[in-house]
Amino acid sequence: VLACEADSGVMGGSVSHEFMAPADIGEDTAVRCTGCVYAANREAAKCEKAEGRKQKAEEPKPIEEVATPGKHTVEQVSQFLKVPAMKLIKTLLYDIGEKDHVAVLIRGDHEVNEAKLARLLKSSALKLSSAQAIERLSGGPVGFTGPVKLDGVRLVVDHAVTSVVNAVTGANASDRHLINVNPGRDFTPTLVADIRYATTEDACPRCGKRVELLRAIEVGHVFQLGTKYTQTFGAMVQDAGGAAHPMIMGCYGIGVNRIVAAAIEQRHDADGILWPAAISPFHVVISVLEAENPAFLQLTQELEGELARAGYEALVDDRVQSPGSKLKDADLIGIPVQIIIGKTWAQSQRLEVVERAGKSRHQVERPQCLPTVKTLLDKLAPRL
Repeated sequence: VLACEADSGVMGGSVSHEFMAPADIGEDTAVRCTGCVYAANREAAKCEKAEGRKQKAEEPKPIEEVATPGKHTVEQVSQFLKVPAMKLIKTLLYDIGEKDHVAVLIRGDHEVNEAKLARLLKSSALKLSSAQAIERLSGGPVGFTGPVKLDGVRLVVDHAVTSVVNAVTGANASDRHLINVNPGRDFTPTLVADIRYATTEDACPRCGKRVELLRAIEVGHVFQLGTKYTQTFGAMVQDAGGAAHPMIMGCYGIGVNRIVAAAIEQRHDADGILWPAAISPFHVVISVLEAENPAFLQLTQELEGELARAGYEALVDDRVQSPGSKLKDADLIGIPVQIIIGKTWAQSQRLEVVERAGKSRHQVERPQCLPTVKTLLDKLAPRL
């Protein structure tokens, strides 16, 4: 599980961390450094500034307007003009409330991080402008907006845009784009900030090594609320000298169902679940392969009692089913340790104790059953 820097959202406070379990089916994305312990939720991951990361050196060229009939996406324009996406500057218009608008400039191969943008603009009502508003503000249809001569709208520019030389932008007219656009010369940013999602091309903000992106499941979240609420409500505490200070608060949330899902995603094989011993619904499953044999059932009751007295919970499979189906089901549900009462008991008075994860099998005499179970479970504990 990764402790990831995260956005505090409506909870507030200056610092928060999400606990994220890497999993291919995860609904979230974590950014992790390949060289140090830095990790962050992708919404909160910091992106390096443009300094020292200029594109291939070239001289600024005169700005030109070119025809781009029907080409309104980054991919279409990139292919049509035969330039890489990183040479395009996307201009996206956003509404802030009912009457205020901003133009957000991002490199063609990057994505706007609306969580960062909302924090920067201190807006909880941020949304993309409608097609009608875009045409009214820019003079052109969706897909052809650009920053040059875009009057009356603030230009919020991502750091990476400032390093693009001879960029392609919309021309604020249908089927038209501008080439050789250069920030600072052809348009002036109102504000330059980190407003994009991190990519694998970014460097770690702590050590400078490259980062990687991982799908992950959020299983918990802690918030350092500080004095955000206690100052508001006057929740004070006195120090040794009698002076009053606002209490420092924190809170957390744990997703129990998410922990279960993440554990299964991280620990399974072709046969089924591999429960960690600490969160397994049972410590042991007792598979009675001859469920109609009174001697087997008597032994099962004795073993179940011994395990309970030792602090272990056992699931008893005494169904009247074939031995093969019982063993398959035991693998499927993945209880860490399995005790099999079958032919080895009938023939030689030995029980089979099986570790689910390692598939190790131990044939033991009756008195050694509980010590063997304890040894296996103790061995599994450090893997949590």
